[in-house]
Amino acid sequence: ALLAPGTNYVSVRASDTLGNYSGIDGAFYILKDTSAPEITDNQGGETSWRGADPGAFYLVDFADGVSGLAAVEYSA
Repeated sequence: ALLAPGTNYVSVRASDTLGNYSGIDGAFYILKDTSAPEITDNQGGETSWRGADPGAFYLVDFADGVSGLAAVEYSA
């Protein structure tokens, strides 16, 4: 079955040839992130076309509240 979004725990146990079982142990978890990162344009109506790179001029926020951001890129 496919994992549900969010935190999914994987438990393990072992058995021997005589049918003896170990206790169940929570081995690890898997975080399934199905939500896209968020981009917020904080520029407030800036719509001017630019003919040259204005430097560090634009105020844009990037966020991912579940698994975190791996990279952010933008181009003009």
